[in-house]
Amino acid sequence: MQAWYYWSKNTEFGPVTKLKLFTLYKEKQIAGYNFVRPEGSEVWTSYKDLDIHQDDFSQEELDNNSAFIPVERNVRVNPSESLLKNNEEEFDNLPLEINYKWKDISPHPWRRSFARFLDISIYSKFVYIPGIYYLTSGISPARVDQFPPSELIAFFVFLYFSFFLFAMFLNAALISLLGNTLGRWIFGIQTLEKDFSPLSFYSALEREFYVWKNGLAFGIPIINLITQVYGYLDLTMKKRTSWDKKLGTITAQREDNTKQFILCIIGILGYLIIFRYF
Repeated sequence: MQAWYYWSKNTEFGPVTKLKLFTLYKEKQIAGYNFVRPEGSEVWTSYKDLDIHQDDFSQEELDNNSAFIPVERNVRVNPSESLLKNNEEEFDNLPLEINYKWKDISPHPWRRSFARFLDISIYSKFVYIPGIYYLTSGISPARVDQFPPSELIAFFVFLYFSFFLFAMFLNAALISLLGNTLGRWIFGIQTLEKDFSPLSFYSALEREFYVWKNGLAFGIPIINLITQVYGYLDLTMKKRTSWDKKLGTITAQREDNTKQFILCIIGILGYLIIFRYF
């Protein structure tokens, strides 16, 4: 009979039988996201992927399972590191069993969307547009009228798409230097490297590029609505966005509580006020 080891509270336990794993799960001592591995292998997977059911065991086995008692073992490998290295697809409900304050990794698509749009509104209303006005303040209306319509259209298209480049670099700089943006902090969202360390500037910039490309289609009308729908479906059905899967990054959220609820209300009101009055 194959023996198994499981990871709980930063400790490896085992060996136990598959029946004992099932018992631990039914008694809520482990959850579906807990890491397990078969004896003789260093490759970890989540308990839920074993797809264990009560029908897999005889009634006699179920009646006598209390005889199997797990033994604590010395830790040799962090299963999250092994899992990330050996199976990049196994991120569903990845537990943050580390000393990290934001442990909620369940998908929160609306919080993420409002965080993104709050940051965009702040950047555009208070940084980018005032900067453009300042740089073009020396151009008189009479001189503007002298430009051909095609050049004016090209100029405004350039301004429109240059904003995304500006937002990408600003977001990456804030995330790498301060750990987060204002919008993401208010809505309780932070993205980490696969080893749970903060994102470097390059990693943050690369992720920003894929967010704008795959998630927002660089703001192109109609197309960006389609990409946002696909991003929403990825997040709700597969638990991770395509860019987090591609880059191996992990997005953690502040746990839902009264404080976070109040912050979300403040963030939504702030976005509506900026959008309406500025």
